Amino acid sequence: MASKEVSSAKQNDKTIDFWDTFYKDLNTNVNANEEQPSNNNDLEWIVADKPVVLDKILSLFPITRQPSIHILEIGCGVSQLSRSLLERMIRQQEDGKAHHVYEFVSTDVSLVCLQHNRDRDAAYIASLPDAATLTYTELNVVKELPACQMHKYDAILDKGTCDTFLFRSKRTQKGSASHAPLLKPLLNNVHRLLRSGCKAKYIIISPRSKLKSVRDFNGFVSVNRTKMSTDFLGDAVLVK
Repeated sequence: MASKEVSSAKQNDKTIDFWDTFYKDLNTNVNANEEQPSNNNDLEWIVADKPVVLDKILSLFPITRQPSIHILEIGCGVSQLSRSLLERMIRQQEDGKAHHVYEFVSTDVSLVCLQHNRDRDAAYIASLPDAATLTYTELNVVKELPACQMHKYDAILDKGTCDTFLFRSKRTQKGSASHAPLLKPLLNNVHRLLRSGCKAKYIIISPRSKLKSVRDFNGFVSVNRTKMSTDFLGDAVLVK
């Protein structure tokens, strides 16, 4: 039953084409203004990846004795969130605060934005130490997942994906379902992707003060909200 729900609620080609066009136009605008100093924080949704933001997110990561930490970002767009977090984690390791192998997998449905990210971060990725990896990979998080992805990740980052699905979803009968149409397959797949037998976490960065669909989802042991107020960055709510 669960796999049928996932496949029936998949994002269609029209939606993926929309995002491809969006990121093509974005790249065109960025290239047209390349003579001006650029700041990737201008391309960050919800909240910029300033140190105070990165440290708050890292504080929510599960504590594990496993030698490797696997982090998945869903709906990355052209954000540098995964890269910024990895940079900070490597710095902590160099300071002797942690000793792990870090594997970041940043995903999206748009091949255009993924290629943009690969080109942007090629030099950085090539310079990474052996104990760290960052890859940009296609993933439609509301489709049926390959078996190799199941129960693999210690943490899943969601900066705007859940919000996007909530915005897009329209119920034919208000109040007839506890979850909007695309939210149930999203949350089911997040639950499948998170590693079992440990305190794996789904971390949502959202401007919403409440995410009822997440709160009411039966797959999570607990849902906690953390309000993060940052100067001139706006507010973000992290749901772990």
